Amino acid sequence: MQPLLLQASTLLNATGLIVWLWDASAAELRPALVHGYSQQVIAQLPGLPRDADNATALAFRSAEPCTIAATEHVSGALVTPLLTAAGCAGVLAIELRRQSEQTNATRAVATILAALLAQMTAHAGPAEAERLAVATVEHHLPGGGAGEGATGWALRD
Repeated sequence: MQPLLLQASTLLNATGLIVWLWDASAAELRPALVHGYSQQVIAQLPGLPRDADNATALAFRSAEPCTIAATEHVSGALVTPLLTAAGCAGVLAIELRRQSEQTNATRAVATILAALLAQMTAHAGPAEAERLAVATVEHHLPGGGAGEGATGWALRD
């Protein structure tokens, strides 16, 4: 799914994206897919209990998007639930530049991406989800998986 996350990151002008999936056996959200962060940061990501006091857990519990407003010195974030027929499977957390977490265009793209990720993670194991994501990027998105700038899209509000 890394090509899909790269395309999404470029389109959203995101600093990073994390797909958190619910692990029922551990009773916590765990980072399943990560883009834009170093291996050192990824290694330090803890599992999050359902009742954690943060936007990631709140978006999961409420099955509603949550935002963290950007400030002059801190990036903003948008956390969007991964909704399936069985309920909320996890969330997509996006760290954003330029205070774009509140724009309609950013929310629309995040919602579409979360819906795609929810379906891919609900119906496939990790290897199959990766194959589906690569095929989706190469077949349906302008520029395929060619990397930054390949989409030719710009977000407008």
